[in-house]
Amino acid sequence: MGQFRSSRANQSFLLHLPSYARNVTYTNVAGNFTDMKYDPPIEKRTTDQLIEIVESPDEWKPDLVELTRTELLKRGITLKTQETRRRSKTSYRKRIDTIKSRATYTTVEKILIVILGPALAIIFRDLFLFQAGDGFKKKNRQGLFYLILGIGLWGLTFYIITR
Repeated sequence: MGQFRSSRANQSFLLHLPSYARNVTYTNVAGNFTDMKYDPPIEKRTTDQLIEIVESPDEWKPDLVELTRTELLKRGITLKTQETRRRSKTSYRKRIDTIKSRATYTTVEKILIVILGPALAIIFRDLFLFQAGDGFKKKNRQGLFYLILGIGLWGLTFYIITR
């Protein structure tokens, strides 16, 4: 009764955490959740796992981040090194997001999407076949636009031929 692993109330919160961070045991004392125990314990996690926690503190509970920083200090990784790694990771993510948002199809790819895209969309039964993925805003819009353009051109071609 005093402990739980996951319930409907906290499942949505747990979904965004890495799999090794989801197993947290809480002890319920008079309605307050105290004595938080992480499974696996902070001390037993690898240094790479701990560095990942410190590099993205906004994805973790503040007390876990502090425990992780303390453990990394015990392992000989200074606060300056931890902060440098965090800033480096943030800078890297921003660069990747910028590259993804500016990515575009080449002219040859656009022509191939217009010519072959409708047939491929029918064969694979996927209208979003040319969606590049999360973060590729411009490329995703282009893929959909040129696929619809191809469908229109193929439709116009068949209309003219069967007329």
